[in-house]
Amino acid sequence: MKDLCSSCNKFPVINRKHMLCQICNHKRLHPNEPKKIYKPIRKILRKNKAFNRDQESIKKQKQSQKAIRKITDKQKLIRLQDKKIFLEIWSEREHICVCCNQELLFPNTWYFSHVVSKGALPQARHDKENIVLKCDKCHFEWEHGDRNKLFNKEILFELAFYIKNKYSCQK
Repeated sequence: MKDLCSSCNKFPVINRKHMLCQICNHKRLHPNEPKKIYKPIRKILRKNKAFNRDQESIKKQKQSQKAIRKITDKQKLIRLQDKKIFLEIWSEREHICVCCNQELLFPNTWYFSHVVSKGALPQARHDKENIVLKCDKCHFEWEHGDRNKLFNKEILFELAFYIKNKYSCQK
């Protein structure tokens, strides 16, 4: 098998001095130009059977890793209940993000954010008090980022405290 490019480690080397493929060598020589796809590279790849076999085995591994899950009837029912609650909330409240006051134009499911997560308190999943409207950025920051960076975070923390107490008293 031919040597692979030291930069991208994908294509066979054409520049032995720098150990680069045609694309990476072009980037080295012309750093300000956009990336180009070369026809000779395709020909080289077709001729290089070992390289093609490696690519096929990588594709097969990726396909085997992607397990297709079937949605159960219980999951379908929960998602229908979610949509029903979301539409009720959308009709009752202003279409504005709680954190940054951005206007929300349509009832996207991503706009409905649980103050106390569904995993932490499953019984509060369909509680309207536990769901607030947030824009994409604020919702992502709440779920995956630093909650202290959000505007109006005090209101959300107080609401979370209230909801946790509400459900701890019911037990």
